[in-house]
Amino acid sequence: MNWERHHNEVVRTAASGDSKRAVDLLREHLAGVGCDPLAFRIVAQLRQSEGRTTTSRTSQANSQVPPVPWPSCS
Repeated sequence: MNWERHHNEVVRTAASGDSKRAVDLLREHLAGVGCDPLAFRIVAQLRQSEGRTTTSRTSQANSQVPPVPWPSCS
């Protein structure tokens, strides 16, 4: 599966509220692509809204990365 399809599957699963499956898919996805901050953030927010915390090495590494502003679209 290419990374875009896997990314979409992770995001759709998180949007449906299935956090356990979203986390499993995210782990598989990150093992293949190495980094997907958007998918990670979406799944992390879902878990936080459920009162769970993410304590993996991936979350610790991503928490140390400063946010990068999006370039202007104008």
